Amino acid sequence: MSTESADNLLLLQQLEKLCQRANLDIERRNQEDINHGFCLKLNAGNDSINIDITHNEAKLIPKDDIFFETIKKISGMSEFHAYYSIEDRYIEAMINCEDRPQGHDSIYKNLIKPRINNEEENSRTVININNDNYSMIKLSIGLSTPTFSVLATLKDPISQPQIKEYSTIRIEQVAISSHEQALEILEKFATSLILELNYYTGVSIYLSDQGPYSKSLSDLKAESNRYLIKNRIHSKPTVDIKICAYEKSPLSLYIYSLSEEEMPVSQYLHYYQVIEFYLLKFADQEALRIMKETIKHSSFYQSEQILDSNINNLFKKIKDKIRGQTEEDLLKLTIKDCVNTEELKLFFQEKEDRQKFFKTYDKWKDITIRESPLSEGGDLINKTAIRIYDIRCQIVHTKNDPTDRRKFILPLSTQAQKLGYDIELVKFIARKVLEHFSKPFEL
Repeated sequence: MSTESADNLLLLQQLEKLCQRANLDIERRNQEDINHGFCLKLNAGNDSINIDITHNEAKLIPKDDIFFETIKKISGMSEFHAYYSIEDRYIEAMINCEDRPQGHDSIYKNLIKPRINNEEENSRTVININNDNYSMIKLSIGLSTPTFSVLATLKDPISQPQIKEYSTIRIEQVAISSHEQALEILEKFATSLILELNYYTGVSIYLSDQGPYSKSLSDLKAESNRYLIKNRIHSKPTVDIKICAYEKSPLSLYIYSLSEEEMPVSQYLHYYQVIEFYLLKFADQEALRIMKETIKHSSFYQSEQILDSNINNLFKKIKDKIRGQTEEDLLKLTIKDCVNTEELKLFFQEKEDRQKFFKTYDKWKDITIRESPLSEGGDLINKTAIRIYDIRCQIVHTKNDPTDRRKFILPLSTQAQKLGYDIELVKFIARKVLEHFSKPFEL
Protein backbone atom coordinates (compact mmCIF):
# COMPACT_ATOMS: atom_id res chain seq x y z
CA MET A 1 0.00 0.00 0.00
CA SER A 2 1.37 3.42 -0.97
CA THR A 3 1.86 6.20 1.54
CA GLU A 4 -1.06 8.14 0.03
CA SER A 5 -3.36 5.13 0.20
CA ALA A 6 -2.38 4.51 3.82
CA ASP A 7 -3.07 8.16 4.66
CA ASN A 8 -6.47 7.97 2.98
CA LEU A 9 -7.34 4.84 4.93
CA LEU A 10 -6.32 6.44 8.23
CA LEU A 11 -8.38 9.52 7.38
CA LEU A 12 -11.51 7.49 6.71
CA GLN A 13 -10.99 5.51 9.90
CA GLN A 14 -10.60 8.75 11.85
CA LEU A 15 -13.79 10.21 10.38
CA GLU A 16 -15.71 7.01 11.04
CA LYS A 17 -14.70 7.15 14.71
CA LEU A 18 -15.67 10.83 14.97
CA CYS A 19 -19.09 10.05 13.47
CA GLN A 20 -19.57 7.11 15.84
CA ARG A 21 -18.53 9.21 18.83
CA ALA A 22 -21.15 11.83 17.86
CA ASN A 23 -23.70 9.01 17.41
CA LEU A 24 -24.29 9.89 13.75
CA ASP A 25 -26.03 7.46 11.42
CA ILE A 26 -23.42 6.06 9.02
CA GLU A 27 -23.21 2.99 6.80
CA ARG A 28 -20.11 1.55 5.17
CA ARG A 29 -20.20 0.97 1.44
CA ASN A 30 -18.43 -2.29 2.09
CA GLN A 31 -18.99 -3.73 5.55
CA GLU A 32 -15.60 -5.43 5.54
CA ASP A 33 -13.48 -2.54 4.29
CA ILE A 34 -13.69 1.15 5.32
CA ASN A 35 -11.39 1.99 2.41
CA HIS A 36 -14.48 2.09 0.15
CA GLY A 37 -15.89 4.94 2.24
CA PHE A 38 -19.23 5.29 3.96
CA CYS A 39 -22.55 7.10 3.75
CA LEU A 40 -23.54 9.74 6.32
CA LYS A 41 -27.32 9.83 6.76
CA LEU A 42 -28.98 12.97 8.06
CA ASN A 43 -32.59 12.86 9.21
CA ALA A 44 -35.04 14.60 6.84
CA GLY A 45 -38.50 13.99 8.25
CA ASN A 46 -39.67 10.66 6.89
CA ASP A 47 -36.71 10.62 4.52
CA SER A 48 -32.95 11.03 4.83
CA ILE A 49 -30.21 13.07 3.18
CA ASN A 50 -27.41 10.73 2.15
CA ILE A 51 -23.89 12.15 1.92
CA ASP A 52 -21.25 9.82 0.49
CA ILE A 53 -17.81 10.08 2.13
CA THR A 54 -14.89 8.71 0.10
CA HIS A 55 -11.22 9.64 0.07
CA ASN A 56 -11.91 12.91 -1.77
CA GLU A 57 -14.73 14.06 0.49
CA ALA A 58 -12.84 13.02 3.63
CA LYS A 59 -10.17 15.62 2.93
CA LEU A 60 -12.76 18.42 3.07
CA ILE A 61 -14.28 17.62 6.46
CA PRO A 62 -13.02 19.34 9.64
CA LYS A 63 -11.38 16.79 11.94
CA ASP A 64 -12.70 17.96 15.30
CA ASP A 65 -15.45 16.89 17.66
CA ILE A 66 -17.14 20.31 17.56
CA PHE A 67 -18.03 19.95 13.86
CA PHE A 68 -19.51 16.49 14.37
CA GLU A 69 -21.44 17.56 17.46
CA THR A 70 -22.88 20.38 15.34
CA ILE A 71 -23.85 17.95 12.58
CA LYS A 72 -25.55 15.77 15.18
CA LYS A 73 -28.05 18.57 15.85
CA ILE A 74 -28.84 19.16 12.17
CA SER A 75 -31.66 17.75 10.05
CA GLY A 76 -32.08 18.11 6.30
CA MET A 77 -34.99 18.67 3.94
CA SER A 78 -35.56 16.38 0.99
CA GLU A 79 -37.83 19.02 -0.55
CA PHE A 80 -35.17 21.76 -0.66
CA HIS A 81 -31.40 22.01 -0.32
CA ALA A 82 -31.79 23.16 3.26
CA TYR A 83 -30.75 22.22 6.78
CA TYR A 84 -32.25 23.14 10.13
CA SER A 85 -31.65 22.63 13.83
CA ILE A 86 -34.46 22.40 16.35
CA GLU A 87 -31.95 22.78 19.20
CA ASP A 88 -30.04 25.74 17.75
CA ARG A 89 -33.24 27.27 16.33
CA TYR A 90 -32.27 28.06 12.75
CA ILE A 91 -32.99 27.13 9.12
CA GLU A 92 -30.57 27.73 6.25
CA ALA A 93 -31.47 27.12 2.60
CA MET A 94 -29.65 27.43 -0.70
CA ILE A 95 -31.07 29.77 -3.32
CA ASN A 96 -30.90 29.55 -7.10
CA CYS A 97 -31.12 32.03 -9.93
CA GLU A 98 -31.69 31.23 -13.59
CA ASP A 99 -28.49 30.98 -15.65
CA ARG A 100 -26.27 30.59 -12.58
CA PRO A 101 -24.75 27.37 -11.23
CA GLN A 102 -26.82 25.98 -8.39
CA GLY A 103 -26.43 28.09 -5.27
CA HIS A 104 -23.41 29.91 -6.74
CA ASP A 105 -21.89 32.60 -4.50
CA SER A 106 -22.21 35.10 -7.36
CA ILE A 107 -26.00 35.08 -6.91
CA TYR A 108 -25.50 37.00 -3.69
CA LYS A 109 -22.21 38.77 -4.39
CA ASN A 110 -22.96 40.00 -7.91
CA LEU A 111 -26.74 40.08 -8.28
CA ILE A 112 -28.23 40.79 -4.85
CA LYS A 113 -25.67 42.45 -2.56
CA PRO A 114 -24.82 45.39 -4.89
CA ARG A 115 -28.52 46.28 -5.01
CA ILE A 116 -29.43 46.05 -1.33
CA ASN A 117 -26.18 46.37 0.61
CA ASN A 118 -23.72 48.59 -1.25
CA GLU A 119 -21.95 50.04 1.77
CA GLU A 120 -21.21 47.03 3.93
CA GLU A 121 -18.59 44.34 3.46
CA ASN A 122 -20.48 41.74 5.48
CA SER A 123 -20.92 38.32 3.93
CA ARG A 124 -24.62 38.40 4.91
CA THR A 125 -27.29 41.09 4.80
CA VAL A 126 -29.94 41.19 7.53
CA ILE A 127 -33.49 41.76 6.26
CA ASN A 128 -35.88 43.88 8.33
CA ILE A 129 -39.14 42.11 9.19
CA ASN A 130 -42.07 44.51 9.51
CA ASN A 131 -44.05 42.46 11.98
CA ASP A 132 -43.93 42.81 15.76
CA ASN A 133 -44.83 39.12 16.15
CA TYR A 134 -41.47 38.18 14.61
CA SER A 135 -39.26 40.90 16.10
CA MET A 136 -36.98 38.28 17.69
CA ILE A 137 -36.46 36.36 14.44
CA LYS A 138 -33.37 37.19 12.39
CA LEU A 139 -33.70 36.82 8.62
CA SER A 140 -30.67 37.22 6.37
CA ILE A 141 -29.39 36.52 2.88
CA GLY A 142 -25.77 36.03 1.93
CA LEU A 143 -22.91 33.57 1.75
CA SER A 144 -23.38 30.23 3.46
CA THR A 145 -22.19 29.57 7.00
CA PRO A 146 -19.18 27.22 7.42
CA THR A 147 -21.22 24.13 8.38
CA PHE A 148 -23.66 24.61 5.49
CA SER A 149 -20.71 25.16 3.12
CA VAL A 150 -19.16 21.82 4.11
CA LEU A 151 -22.42 19.87 3.75
CA ALA A 152 -23.29 21.52 0.43
CA THR A 153 -19.81 20.98 -0.99
CA LEU A 154 -19.94 17.29 -0.08
CA LYS A 155 -23.13 17.04 -2.17
CA ASP A 156 -21.65 19.05 -5.04
CA PRO A 157 -19.22 17.12 -7.28
CA ILE A 158 -18.47 20.26 -9.30
CA SER A 159 -16.86 22.19 -6.43
CA GLN A 160 -14.68 19.46 -4.95
CA PRO A 161 -11.88 19.18 -3.85
CA GLN A 162 -12.21 22.41 -1.87
CA ILE A 163 -14.88 23.91 0.35
CA LYS A 164 -17.05 26.38 -1.50
CA GLU A 165 -19.40 29.14 -0.34
CA TYR A 166 -22.99 29.22 -1.58
CA SER A 167 -25.77 31.80 -1.63
CA THR A 168 -28.33 31.09 1.10
CA ILE A 169 -31.12 32.55 3.14
CA ARG A 170 -31.01 31.96 6.89
CA ILE A 171 -33.74 32.19 9.52
CA GLU A 172 -32.44 32.34 13.09
CA GLN A 173 -33.89 32.49 16.61
CA VAL A 174 -37.02 30.70 15.47
CA ALA A 175 -38.80 28.02 17.49
CA ILE A 176 -39.11 24.75 15.55
CA SER A 177 -40.93 21.71 16.88
CA SER A 178 -41.05 19.40 13.85
CA HIS A 179 -39.84 18.81 10.30
CA GLU A 180 -43.21 19.86 8.94
CA GLN A 181 -43.10 23.14 10.84
CA ALA A 182 -39.54 23.84 9.69
CA LEU A 183 -40.65 23.31 6.10
CA GLU A 184 -43.66 25.60 6.55
CA ILE A 185 -41.55 28.36 8.15
CA LEU A 186 -38.97 28.17 5.37
CA GLU A 187 -41.58 28.34 2.62
CA LYS A 188 -43.42 31.30 4.16
CA PHE A 189 -40.35 33.39 4.97
CA ALA A 190 -38.62 32.53 1.69
CA THR A 191 -41.72 33.38 -0.34
CA SER A 192 -42.04 36.83 1.23
CA LEU A 193 -38.33 37.50 0.77
CA ILE A 194 -38.31 36.29 -2.85
CA LEU A 195 -41.24 38.55 -3.74
CA GLU A 196 -39.67 41.61 -2.13
CA LEU A 197 -36.21 41.02 -3.60
CA ASN A 198 -37.64 40.68 -7.08
CA TYR A 199 -39.68 43.85 -6.63
CA TYR A 200 -36.71 45.91 -5.43
CA THR A 201 -33.91 44.44 -7.54
CA GLY A 202 -35.43 42.73 -10.59
CA VAL A 203 -33.55 39.55 -9.66
CA SER A 204 -35.61 36.33 -9.62
CA ILE A 205 -34.40 33.78 -7.10
CA TYR A 206 -35.96 30.58 -5.82
CA LEU A 207 -35.23 27.86 -3.29
CA SER A 208 -32.85 25.18 -4.52
CA ASP A 209 -34.03 21.58 -4.42
CA GLN A 210 -32.03 18.50 -3.49
CA GLY A 211 -31.65 17.38 -7.09
CA PRO A 212 -28.30 16.84 -8.76
CA TYR A 213 -26.14 19.82 -9.61
CA SER A 214 -26.63 20.18 -13.33
CA LYS A 215 -24.87 23.40 -14.23
CA SER A 216 -21.23 24.44 -14.26
CA LEU A 217 -19.66 27.81 -14.96
CA SER A 218 -19.41 26.89 -18.63
CA ASP A 219 -23.21 26.61 -18.76
CA LEU A 220 -23.71 30.33 -18.13
CA LYS A 221 -25.48 32.08 -20.99
CA ALA A 222 -23.79 35.04 -22.64
CA GLU A 223 -26.82 37.28 -22.46
CA SER A 224 -26.74 39.10 -19.11
CA ASN A 225 -28.98 42.15 -19.64
CA ARG A 226 -32.49 41.12 -20.60
CA TYR A 227 -34.94 43.66 -21.89
CA LEU A 228 -37.51 43.23 -19.15
CA ILE A 229 -34.98 43.45 -16.30
CA LYS A 230 -32.48 46.08 -17.30
CA ASN A 231 -34.73 49.09 -16.66
CA ARG A 232 -35.92 48.09 -13.21
CA ILE A 233 -32.70 47.21 -11.38
CA HIS A 234 -31.83 49.85 -8.82
CA SER A 235 -30.02 50.10 -5.55
CA LYS A 236 -31.74 50.05 -2.15
CA PRO A 237 -29.91 50.38 1.18
CA THR A 238 -32.16 47.93 3.03
CA VAL A 239 -35.02 45.60 2.27
CA ASP A 240 -38.05 45.45 4.55
CA ILE A 241 -40.48 42.57 4.21
CA LYS A 242 -43.84 41.56 5.59
CA ILE A 243 -44.26 37.89 6.41
CA CYS A 244 -47.61 36.80 5.00
CA ALA A 245 -49.45 33.62 4.11
CA TYR A 246 -50.48 33.52 0.43
CA GLU A 247 -52.82 31.17 -1.38
CA LYS A 248 -50.76 28.57 -3.22
CA SER A 249 -52.38 28.71 -6.68
CA PRO A 250 -51.98 32.45 -7.41
CA LEU A 251 -48.64 32.49 -5.63
CA SER A 252 -47.30 29.71 -7.84
CA LEU A 253 -48.44 31.64 -10.93
CA TYR A 254 -46.68 34.78 -9.70
CA ILE A 255 -43.45 32.98 -8.82
CA TYR A 256 -43.46 31.18 -12.17
CA SER A 257 -43.96 34.48 -13.99
CA LEU A 258 -40.77 35.87 -12.47
CA SER A 259 -38.72 33.43 -14.57
CA GLU A 260 -40.43 34.21 -17.88
CA GLU A 261 -38.54 37.36 -18.89
CA GLU A 262 -37.83 35.95 -22.35
CA MET A 263 -41.50 34.99 -22.94
CA PRO A 264 -43.40 38.30 -22.63
CA VAL A 265 -46.79 37.02 -23.80
CA SER A 266 -46.76 34.09 -21.39
CA GLN A 267 -45.43 36.27 -18.59
CA TYR A 268 -48.19 38.86 -19.08
CA LEU A 269 -50.90 36.18 -19.04
CA HIS A 270 -49.60 34.52 -15.89
CA TYR A 271 -49.51 37.82 -14.01
CA TYR A 272 -53.05 38.50 -15.23
CA GLN A 273 -54.15 35.08 -14.02
CA VAL A 274 -52.97 36.00 -10.52
CA ILE A 275 -55.49 38.86 -10.57
CA GLU A 276 -58.13 36.77 -12.33
CA PHE A 277 -57.94 34.16 -9.56
CA TYR A 278 -59.36 36.70 -7.12
CA LEU A 279 -62.13 38.23 -9.26
CA LEU A 280 -64.89 35.92 -8.01
CA LYS A 281 -63.42 35.99 -4.51
CA PHE A 282 -63.75 39.76 -4.59
CA ALA A 283 -67.31 39.41 -5.90
CA ASP A 284 -68.17 37.17 -2.95
CA GLN A 285 -66.43 39.57 -0.58
CA GLU A 286 -68.37 42.51 -2.03
CA ALA A 287 -71.65 40.58 -1.76
CA LEU A 288 -70.93 39.89 1.91
CA ARG A 289 -70.15 43.58 2.49
CA ILE A 290 -73.45 44.69 0.94
CA MET A 291 -75.32 42.09 2.99
CA LYS A 292 -73.71 43.14 6.28
CA GLU A 293 -74.33 46.84 5.62
CA THR A 294 -77.99 46.18 4.85
CA ILE A 295 -79.04 43.75 7.57
CA LYS A 296 -77.34 45.59 10.43
CA HIS A 297 -79.99 48.34 10.21
CA SER A 298 -83.06 47.77 12.36
CA SER A 299 -85.35 48.98 9.59
CA PHE A 300 -84.56 45.77 7.73
CA TYR A 301 -86.57 43.85 10.37
CA GLN A 302 -89.23 46.52 10.91
CA SER A 303 -92.06 44.04 10.44
CA GLU A 304 -92.58 40.48 9.31
CA GLN A 305 -94.80 41.73 6.51
CA ILE A 306 -91.95 43.55 4.76
CA LEU A 307 -89.09 41.20 5.77
CA ASP A 308 -89.59 38.94 2.74
CA SER A 309 -89.68 41.97 0.50
CA ASN A 310 -86.48 43.33 2.06
CA ILE A 311 -84.73 39.98 1.58
CA ASN A 312 -85.79 39.89 -2.09
CA ASN A 313 -84.60 43.46 -2.59
CA LEU A 314 -81.28 42.62 -0.95
CA PHE A 315 -80.85 39.60 -3.20
CA LYS A 316 -81.62 41.71 -6.28
CA LYS A 317 -79.21 44.41 -5.13
CA ILE A 318 -76.40 41.88 -4.73
CA LYS A 319 -77.22 40.19 -8.03
CA ASP A 320 -77.30 43.50 -9.93
CA LYS A 321 -74.12 44.73 -8.26
CA ILE A 322 -72.02 41.59 -8.52
CA ARG A 323 -73.29 38.71 -10.62
CA GLY A 324 -74.30 40.98 -13.48
CA GLN A 325 -70.76 42.32 -13.84
CA THR A 326 -68.50 41.48 -16.76
CA GLU A 327 -64.93 40.30 -16.19
CA GLU A 328 -63.72 43.80 -17.06
CA ASP A 329 -66.11 45.31 -14.50
CA LEU A 330 -64.93 42.90 -11.81
CA LEU A 331 -61.34 43.70 -12.73
CA LYS A 332 -62.00 47.41 -12.16
CA LEU A 333 -63.65 46.76 -8.80
CA THR A 334 -60.90 44.39 -7.66
CA ILE A 335 -58.08 46.77 -8.57
CA LYS A 336 -59.92 49.68 -6.96
CA ASP A 337 -60.22 47.66 -3.76
CA CYS A 338 -56.59 46.50 -3.71
CA VAL A 339 -54.67 49.53 -5.01
CA ASN A 340 -55.10 53.14 -4.01
CA THR A 341 -54.72 55.92 -6.56
CA GLU A 342 -51.60 57.40 -4.94
CA GLU A 343 -49.78 54.07 -5.10
CA LEU A 344 -50.63 53.77 -8.78
CA LYS A 345 -49.51 57.34 -9.48
CA LEU A 346 -46.20 56.62 -7.77
CA PHE A 347 -45.73 53.49 -9.88
CA PHE A 348 -45.97 55.52 -13.08
CA GLN A 349 -43.82 58.37 -11.75
CA GLU A 350 -40.97 56.44 -10.11
CA LYS A 351 -39.21 55.70 -13.43
CA GLU A 352 -38.79 58.37 -16.06
CA ASP A 353 -38.64 55.89 -18.97
CA ARG A 354 -41.82 54.19 -17.80
CA GLN A 355 -43.69 57.47 -17.50
CA LYS A 356 -42.47 58.57 -20.93
CA PHE A 357 -43.63 55.29 -22.48
CA PHE A 358 -47.19 55.56 -21.17
CA LYS A 359 -47.40 59.21 -22.22
CA THR A 360 -46.20 58.58 -25.78
CA TYR A 361 -48.85 57.07 -28.06
CA ASP A 362 -46.39 56.08 -30.78
CA LYS A 363 -44.53 53.83 -28.34
CA TRP A 364 -47.54 51.65 -27.58
CA LYS A 365 -50.02 52.14 -30.43
CA ASP A 366 -49.33 48.60 -31.71
CA ILE A 367 -50.19 47.08 -28.32
CA THR A 368 -53.64 48.50 -27.62
CA ILE A 369 -56.11 51.06 -28.92
CA ARG A 370 -57.20 51.86 -25.39
CA GLU A 371 -56.06 55.17 -23.95
CA SER A 372 -53.10 55.34 -21.64
CA PRO A 373 -53.73 55.49 -17.88
CA LEU A 374 -51.73 58.73 -17.98
CA SER A 375 -53.99 60.41 -20.55
CA GLU A 376 -55.81 63.54 -19.46
CA GLY A 377 -59.09 63.12 -17.58
CA GLY A 378 -60.90 60.06 -16.35
CA ASP A 379 -60.25 57.72 -13.45
CA LEU A 380 -56.67 56.42 -13.22
CA ILE A 381 -57.64 53.02 -11.84
CA ASN A 382 -60.45 52.46 -14.35
CA LYS A 383 -58.19 53.34 -17.29
CA THR A 384 -55.51 51.02 -15.92
CA ALA A 385 -57.99 48.14 -15.63
CA ILE A 386 -59.35 48.73 -19.15
CA ARG A 387 -55.84 48.69 -20.63
CA ILE A 388 -54.79 45.55 -18.73
CA TYR A 389 -57.94 43.70 -19.80
CA ASP A 390 -57.70 44.82 -23.42
CA ILE A 391 -54.12 43.54 -23.76
CA ARG A 392 -55.16 40.28 -22.12
CA CYS A 393 -57.93 39.87 -24.72
CA GLN A 394 -55.55 40.53 -27.60
CA ILE A 395 -53.28 37.77 -26.32
CA VAL A 396 -56.05 35.25 -25.66
CA HIS A 397 -58.36 35.93 -28.63
CA THR A 398 -56.53 35.13 -31.85
CA LYS A 399 -59.44 35.56 -34.33
CA ASN A 400 -59.24 38.90 -36.11
CA ASP A 401 -62.41 40.94 -36.56
CA PRO A 402 -62.29 42.97 -39.84
CA THR A 403 -64.33 45.71 -38.16
CA ASP A 404 -61.97 45.89 -35.19
CA ARG A 405 -58.78 47.97 -35.40
CA ARG A 406 -57.08 45.80 -32.78
CA LYS A 407 -54.54 43.12 -33.67
CA PHE A 408 -53.96 40.04 -31.60
CA ILE A 409 -50.54 39.70 -29.96
CA LEU A 410 -48.53 36.60 -30.88
CA PRO A 411 -45.51 35.34 -28.88
CA LEU A 412 -42.89 36.18 -31.54
CA SER A 413 -44.52 39.37 -32.82
CA THR A 414 -43.20 42.92 -32.73
CA GLN A 415 -46.07 43.81 -30.39
CA ALA A 416 -44.94 41.17 -27.89
CA GLN A 417 -41.49 42.75 -27.71
CA LYS A 418 -43.11 46.07 -26.73
CA LEU A 419 -44.97 44.64 -23.74
CA GLY A 420 -42.17 45.33 -21.22
CA TYR A 421 -43.71 48.29 -19.41
CA ASP A 422 -47.21 46.83 -19.53
CA ILE A 423 -45.80 43.67 -17.97
CA GLU A 424 -44.36 45.82 -15.19
CA LEU A 425 -47.83 47.32 -14.73
CA VAL A 426 -49.75 44.03 -14.59
CA LYS A 427 -47.04 42.60 -12.32
CA PHE A 428 -47.42 45.55 -9.94
CA ILE A 429 -51.20 45.08 -9.82
CA ALA A 430 -50.84 41.31 -9.35
CA ARG A 431 -48.50 41.86 -6.42
CA LYS A 432 -50.87 44.35 -4.77
CA VAL A 433 -53.79 41.93 -5.19
CA LEU A 434 -51.75 39.09 -3.71
CA GLU A 435 -50.87 41.27 -0.72
CA HIS A 436 -54.47 42.42 -0.27
CA PHE A 437 -55.83 38.89 -0.04
CA SER A 438 -52.92 37.53 2.03
CA LYS A 439 -53.27 36.69 5.70
CA PRO A 440 -50.88 37.12 8.62
CA PHE A 441 -48.54 34.16 8.94
CA GLU A 442 -48.79 32.35 12.25
CA LEU A 443 -46.03 30.05 13.51
